[in-house]
Amino acid sequence: MATISIQQDTSLKPERPARGTSRTRSLPLLLGVLCCVVWPLERSEAGTRIYRCERVGKPVLYSQFLCPPGERAALYQPDPSNLVDIPELSPAETAALADLERALKQSREAARRQRLSQFRRAREQARSARSRCAEASNALDALRARKRKGYAATAEDRLDRESRRLEALKKANC
Repeated sequence: MATISIQQDTSLKPERPARGTSRTRSLPLLLGVLCCVVWPLERSEAGTRIYRCERVGKPVLYSQFLCPPGERAALYQPDPSNLVDIPELSPAETAALADLERALKQSREAARRQRLSQFRRAREQARSARSRCAEASNALDALRARKRKGYAATAEDRLDRESRRLEALKKANC
């Protein structure tokens, strides 16, 4: 009995490109070109079109974007006679507009200066309140130390009044 061996000829198989070859590296480049060149062109065309969307039970919607699914859509072409040309401003109107802008700028600057002065005033009041608080705390500590050392019976009322005044001052500023 004879044995027949069959060998497969691999030279006829198409070669598969290795990973990282130019075919696979060009895919991101192709996507970049599509995103940066083709997509803005489509967007600019879509921005100049107006779509008329008829919605069931709702008013007609005019949009620069495609209508949502399920709504009847049509490309709307406005009648050129309905378009309004906005005239140029006259020199008097331009001057009046410049005056208004100048007045607005001045009022904003005045409001900014007023807020800034209020902020400075509040900051100064807070600083003086902190200093009065510190002074009252130090004076109260000194008064308590004097009471601990001892004092004459005639000075008791005066020391109590001074203690109450310092406590109120501390409470108001701290």
